[in-house]
Amino acid sequence: MKKLGLIGIGKMGYNLAQNIMDKGFELSVYDVVPENMQGLAEKGARITAGIEELAASLEEPRVVYMMVPSGQPVEDTLTALKKVL
Repeated sequence: MKKLGLIGIGKMGYNLAQNIMDKGFELSVYDVVPENMQGLAEKGARITAGIEELAASLEEPRVVYMMVPSGQPVEDTLTALKKVL
């Protein structure tokens, strides 16, 4: 089974996460607000404590979706991902 990662569990990210899991994929998630991930854990998502843990939970080739606000949050997330992928 293919494993995917998702960073950013706001309204759009939460719905995307549910859709991904409904399609039969294993999903690891991370959000800067831990409470945003709680409902997904109950549905089978793997909750991670950070981007490094999220990346380590995936198999190569790693696929990570980002649902973060535009601007600096995107830059910061990409910088963090580059360090661990």
